[in-house]
Amino acid sequence: MRVAGTARARNARGDIALLGHVSRRSPKRSTHDRLYLTVGRAGHHFSRAVRLTGTGGRARLGVGIGARDDVVAAWVRHGVI
Repeated sequence: MRVAGTARARNARGDIALLGHVSRRSPKRSTHDRLYLTVGRAGHHFSRAVRLTGTGGRARLGVGIGARDDVVAAWVRHGVI
């Protein structure tokens, strides 16, 4: 999988949220221009990546993770959030 962009966030406990945009050049056609979110709990493995509903060209990405593991992901494409 080729990544076109990523955003990451870490909370005070060390949990990490990653938001990634898969490149249009990815060898697997079903992942082209898709957004995926995964969370890694401190001292544990990352969760299975969840595909988000956004599709299309390049996006500006943002992600955050709270103290209680709440995660928010946002992206902007062509001026639309």
